Amino acid sequence: MVGPADRHVHAPGRRPGVHADRHVLVAIPGLVVHPRSRTRARPWSLERGHGADRPRARVVGVEALRARRRGAAVTVPAHRSARPGGHGRPGPPFGREHAVSSLVVVRHGRTAANAAGLLLGRLDVDLDALGRRQAVALAAAVTASSGPIRTVVSSPLRRAVETAEAFGLPVEVDERFIEVDYGDWDGRPLSEVPPEIWSEWRSDPHFSPTAGESLHGVAARVDEACRDWAARAGDGSVVVATHVSPVKAAVGWALGADVNWTSHVDPASITRIDVDGGRPRLRSFNETGHLVGLAAG
Repeated sequence: MVGPADRHVHAPGRRPGVHADRHVLVAIPGLVVHPRSRTRARPWSLERGHGADRPRARVVGVEALRARRRGAAVTVPAHRSARPGGHGRPGPPFGREHAVSSLVVVRHGRTAANAAGLLLGRLDVDLDALGRRQAVALAAAVTASSGPIRTVVSSPLRRAVETAEAFGLPVEVDERFIEVDYGDWDGRPLSEVPPEIWSEWRSDPHFSPTAGESLHGVAARVDEACRDWAARAGDGSVVVATHVSPVKAAVGWALGADVNWTSHVDPASITRIDVDGGRPRLRSFNETGHLVGLAAG
């Protein structure tokens, strides 16, 4: 599901099994996992310009995965719990110790486009004043509540990089965590999207707007990136500063959920995924308690 300004809209009703600011335990019977192709974007170290060296607006991104034609025949593999080596494989025998890593996936702070209710994908903008305060509060909350932070990773877009920089640690940029590409609709109000396009966008994860990217494509690259960074975390934490669609894709990876599940993700919110013996487990979703009391002025 997509929406205005990284889908910055009022939260829907509470969904069974998924609760903000709580540990969660979700069972999803009868799940079907669709085959996914992979992008091969590699992480790279961050070097940023300052002052006049910084462009005011640019579009950054990786090539979108080609959306599969609707109705095309596909071969659906067994659910990962039934495949040898899948995330659902049996864990180690009782009493055997192994590292538990943590992915702390955070949404960037607010931008002026978010506040205006615009669709915001690859358009590159800075945080606004409130967004910068949110980033500071976010970094303090994560630092106080997480294990050793091994790495801070960011989408290449400035609003995510500025959020990551609030941790005061070196930032590695991984293009696989970039926001979905809205194509021709990027930076425009949701009201300008024709209703029939919006309906198809919400119902079909393989649909992509003109010159844009499908949610299926987002899930493919984010799944791969989550596995890579969880393996690097060891027994510590990796912080990932990203956007609404990649946050949702990371949660889908942790739950084994289909890519078009719907949710609300707040600016500067925290979502935690533990990886135990190679198996991801959603520990919390959309934490926002650290933002209480921040003024919007």
